[in-house]
Amino acid sequence: AVSPYRRGDVVELVESSRARATLRPGMRGTVQRIDPNGVLWVNWTNGPLTPMIPCIDVVALASDA
Repeated sequence: AVSPYRRGDVVELVESSRARATLRPGMRGTVQRIDPNGVLWVNWTNGPLTPMIPCIDVVALASDA
């Protein structure tokens, strides 16, 4: 899968259908890698390195990045 994101992009969490105590909409992080399935591995500024799965999690480029 081709991702519109690149390593080093700053993204903002819009929505995640998975319950996560540590991740909230509006949090920002940096894309660390993108796997062959299009999963973004994001290092959140105040949270863990977490996979963001297409069609389950929604992130967007940070507006002021």
